[in-house]
Amino acid sequence: MNALVSVTSTFDAAHHLPGYKGKCRNVHGHTYTVRLSVYGQLNQKSGMVYDMSYLKTLLNSLLETYDHHNLNDFIKNPTAENIAYALLRRIQQNLVGDGSLQLRVWETPDCFVEVSGSL
Repeated sequence: MNALVSVTSTFDAAHHLPGYKGKCRNVHGHTYTVRLSVYGQLNQKSGMVYDMSYLKTLLNSLLETYDHHNLNDFIKNPTAENIAYALLRRIQQNLVGDGSLQLRVWETPDCFVEVSGSL
């Protein structure tokens, strides 16, 4: 049996989009919502795909790096897509196993980006 396990958290940060012609070229901020999902086979012994408590702790520790900072200090062009990929790469460095990852980053309540990768 396979299952999708997800945890969600938020962080607040500023950014600007260099080279962009619209108003987002100016420094502004968002409250980002991030959902980390792991899809994989149910471990018959533990009854879990992945420990949700560990996933939540990992996600929160990674988001703490960005919380109340300027994302341009970490990511050259911090579009929602680039933020999502940067987080996905960091998560992949901290998880082992078989399965896949999905990471959804909401920049506003009604606009999000979703990226995926392997464990």
